[in-house]
Amino acid sequence: MRTDDPGILGSHRLVRHLVTPLQIVRSPEGMKISSQAFITRKEHVGISIDLECLLIANGKQADSRFGTLRDTLAMGVVTADDARQTAQGVAWTPKPLDETKEGAARDANPEHGEIILGDMGSSARRKASRALSERCKIIRQVES
Repeated sequence: MRTDDPGILGSHRLVRHLVTPLQIVRSPEGMKISSQAFITRKEHVGISIDLECLLIANGKQADSRFGTLRDTLAMGVVTADDARQTAQGVAWTPKPLDETKEGAARDANPEHGEIILGDMGSSARRKASRALSERCKIIRQVES
């Protein structure tokens, strides 16, 4: 079971890869993040993110992994405070190399983390995804 990591400060930014047209949508004000960007299947205990503080500590920019996931359309950020207010916390969950997979899923990712959803029910997950999408800021997107 994942637990909230107090070493991740409230101001730390969490970078989310947006890879489907349902996750970033056109609005009258321009492109925005939809709640689909933070929806996961019930069996997933968290929402996959990269921890910007670790990217920077490792000499990388927040958007340095842009395009490593196939079909990346954009990247957005929320703060750890945002995640804690809407979900059950934030955890550092580094991913080891997985030779059984292909592409970015295969690669090690020492900056990987998760917004913890744990045992939140469907209604609570939808509410959290809406709140996170409203707070999410686009930091990079594919040129149109």
